[in-house]
Amino acid sequence: MGSSIVGRDDHVAAGYMEVPTDVFWFSCREVLLSTYAAIQAHVDGTSETLVVELGALKAPDSLGSFIDAIMMGTALPIVLVQVEEKYLPIAPRAASSVVIDLWHEQSNSLCRGGLGKLAGRIGQFLSHRLREHDVVVGPADLVGTSHRFDRQIAAVIRSTRKLYFILSIDFDDLPKLGQIERWFNRLVDDSARWALMFPAQRQILELRNEKGDFPRSSSVQLVVVIARVSTQPTFFGLEDLRSRVIGLPDFVSVNGGEMDTSVAE
Repeated sequence: MGSSIVGRDDHVAAGYMEVPTDVFWFSCREVLLSTYAAIQAHVDGTSETLVVELGALKAPDSLGSFIDAIMMGTALPIVLVQVEEKYLPIAPRAASSVVIDLWHEQSNSLCRGGLGKLAGRIGQFLSHRLREHDVVVGPADLVGTSHRFDRQIAAVIRSTRKLYFILSIDFDDLPKLGQIERWFNRLVDDSARWALMFPAQRQILELRNEKGDFPRSSSVQLVVVIARVSTQPTFFGLEDLRSRVIGLPDFVSVNGGEMDTSVAE
């Protein structure tokens, strides 16, 4: 508080700490325990890993580990604390991150064919948030007269300026991203004709512009979604690329509500 308000320091009286009465603590306890009634219907089925008994949460063993836990968002790796026969919510706003990180720990890597399934789900996810004309739902193979792209396209978003190709990749493939981008650009630039092939529907779709020409790399944007579900910070180096790179949780958050193609722009 500024001296202009309270005057000189030697004129400020010493403060004191007031301990609430027993009535306050008993009332506070009753209010906290009453929150169980609001969530009781949703408690059943909660993973045991996300619940801790009162006083059983392991405390950080050093100041450094406590600071790391705060910065990484893992200081409270639970959503419920058990008090006798009742369950109380802990940090509800962080619950989604706690659940995401739990599943990340339980699945260290994608199962075989996991990227293909993820590509299909990303396409369906976008189809519920964009107008039907603005999104092409995959998974689809990109083929051209020059060569075939060796990775499946999850979806394509059409905008007035560009085509946005959504590609899901494993975290371990990030060092290959420069090669992937060059292979993609070569296909759309060197192919006299190129198209999306949908094996499940046995269909082929050509994406031409208003003049009837095939778009080239200057009007095509590759958006790479990292198939990593953790909300914890991750650091990695990338080449100087044109591709936009985004983690799966951020991709879902950005596109979480109804939107139009201006979001892509």
